[in-house]
Amino acid sequence: MSSTGNPEPIPPKRAGWGGIILAAVLVILAILIAIPVLGILYGVLFPPGPPTLDSFEASVHSSPSYGVDDWLYASSDDACRVVRFYQSAGADCRIAPVVCDAGMIQLEQPRPGFNVARCTGTISWSIFQQRYYVNIAAGYDPATPTRIRLEREIFWMGTLPAATE
Repeated sequence: MSSTGNPEPIPPKRAGWGGIILAAVLVILAILIAIPVLGILYGVLFPPGPPTLDSFEASVHSSPSYGVDDWLYASSDDACRVVRFYQSAGADCRIAPVVCDAGMIQLEQPRPGFNVARCTGTISWSIFQQRYYVNIAAGYDPATPTRIRLEREIFWMGTLPAATE
């Protein structure tokens, strides 16, 4: 007791280094957990599309469910150039015999809808994967002689099943 009869004031407790270290560890742990979760969330909300050329003009798009899409494009590019683009993007392409041997369509006048190639490719991001199929056809009007049907499916579980042709 003090000389005035009042009890001695209790000195305030000082926070030790333990509290600061614990807070820092919790912040670091939260960041380590948040980074992968944010990557997954971003992948779900904004999945990447299959590769396309700048010359592609979309004419039809359908999406029967989230992550399953079907596009129809018209292009001013030669069909063989489109095939080479998909091959350079890593797709495996089955090309009609002798059609692209010289680097461009070899037929004098291909009939509309003449199938030049079918390509299959995959893209992986975050924990997800997608497979896309590209059917490339020639013989349409002179301004846009090539048609491209692009189908893709996103596999949300992260594993690719066997490809279907």
